[in-house]
Amino acid sequence: MIIIALPLRKLANSKIKHIFTLVPAYSDRSMQDKKVILIIDDNKDNIRIVRHRLKAIDHVNIHSVESGVNILSIVKTLNPDLIILDLLLPNISGFQIAKILKSNSSTKKIPIIMISAIFDEADVHASLKLGVERFYPKSEIFKNFSKLNHVAFLASIKNILSHSEIASEEKMVGKIFSIGKSLQSQNLNQRLRQKKFYIHSENVSSHIFKNIKEFIPQVIIFNANKIADFKSWMAEYKKSKILVPVIVIIESFSEDGSTDSLEVEACFHSPLDYDYFENYLKILCDEDVLKISQKILRHNMISKIHELETVYQNLKKLDQRKSDFITIASHELQTPLTIIKSALSFLQEMKHTSPPFQKLFEAMERNVTKMVNIVRTYLMINNIESFNMKLSKKEFSISELTHDVITAYDPIIAENNMAILLDIPDLLPLAEVDGERFKDILGHLLENAIKFSSKGKEIKISAKYEKDDLHIIVEDFGKGISKEDINTIFEKYAQLEDPLFRQAQGSGLGLYIVKRLVELHGGHIFVKSTPHKGSRFHIIFPQAKVKQKEISQAA
Repeated sequence: MIIIALPLRKLANSKIKHIFTLVPAYSDRSMQDKKVILIIDDNKDNIRIVRHRLKAIDHVNIHSVESGVNILSIVKTLNPDLIILDLLLPNISGFQIAKILKSNSSTKKIPIIMISAIFDEADVHASLKLGVERFYPKSEIFKNFSKLNHVAFLASIKNILSHSEIASEEKMVGKIFSIGKSLQSQNLNQRLRQKKFYIHSENVSSHIFKNIKEFIPQVIIFNANKIADFKSWMAEYKKSKILVPVIVIIESFSEDGSTDSLEVEACFHSPLDYDYFENYLKILCDEDVLKISQKILRHNMISKIHELETVYQNLKKLDQRKSDFITIASHELQTPLTIIKSALSFLQEMKHTSPPFQKLFEAMERNVTKMVNIVRTYLMINNIESFNMKLSKKEFSISELTHDVITAYDPIIAENNMAILLDIPDLLPLAEVDGERFKDILGHLLENAIKFSSKGKEIKISAKYEKDDLHIIVEDFGKGISKEDINTIFEKYAQLEDPLFRQAQGSGLGLYIVKRLVELHGGHIFVKSTPHKGSRFHIIFPQAKVKQKEISQAA
């Protein structure tokens, strides 16, 4: 007789959980020779679909339960060859059931396939850690009754059932994914199964990498007829980012080609020395060996981190030395340049200076001013990058700050016959900014607009508030910026690639400084430009508006 346990969904006022029904045994033993599969799923429709799928497998008896209540006694009674277990069950999860079954001496060797409506890699690894053989999303089993969607699922079941007797004898020594369908590969797989290796075998297909990820083998064996075929597969394997050792077995010597360049764990040739090959596999699959490898890897990673830390500290010291040098050099240069500039101003004021000397003095003063600005620029960048730049925010009139900047550039504006259009309301509220840094920002943008505009053009400067954010816009109608250059113009030493723009001199630091100073204020800068039509730089200083109450108190 065969005893079958059937769950009772509801039994009022009763402690009975299951009914045990006696079914007559078949006299021809055909029923007894069949493999037993137990489906554990709370959804009747899911059970129906899985049963439908399993019709493709011959000689199986299928049983099902709809909950995990008393599952240990049910499994002990049925003694199935395979359990298909739903992860998300009411009251008890598939993880808990797997843990119960794998912890019991009489059920721990029964293979389990976990299925779930949600495919999550963390769930896959958790299942495999508990000893579950495979994990499948339900979409692979149920979707459209398409053969392609469940072929791997059925192949796994057939594979497990084909050597379940061997698997149940004792703990497997290794988990192998074997690729190839030649006679030699089949003989090797059978021999390895007898040696207690858990083997999943299939041929090369479009979904093989997905199957490898789901199976999580310790070693992949590729049986190759031709080296070229294996190289082609190996190129795709690298792209899949599966970190599992690969052993290739070259079955034919007919092809010319070296195996030296194959990036694999090992390469074997036919005929195989089976004893040596099996021992080699055992070493690769040995958990202690894996732990040693992990320790070595961890040690190497820690060593590399220490090396990188040393390199970082050395670079930090060099960067600090560079900053110190720039600071010292800037200060040392500023003093003599200031003296030279003062002397030139004194000489220019002398009434008896002849016109040729007067022009010479003007040229000297112009270049000394340029040198002072260069020194000041590099000193500012150094302070910004070394985080020594501190803002001194106070309440300022944007109109007054803007007029100060324009006044400083009056000679260049007049020389280029340009006009500055201001769109700043007279009653624009005060702004809380660093006044000097604001003038640096606006000065660099104005200089940039002058530099890349033709003589006689206009430049427009606007200021307004949107809520409490201050918006400054500097717009020119010059040559504009190409799409290729617009993404890099705020980078250090950025130069426009268009040969037309090479006529304009500059260090490529102005817009870099602008961006960094704006960011120090917590703001943003944007640019829109059309080649040959002009550029529009838009700056936002957040929460810069001084409240009216604060103004009245200050007054």
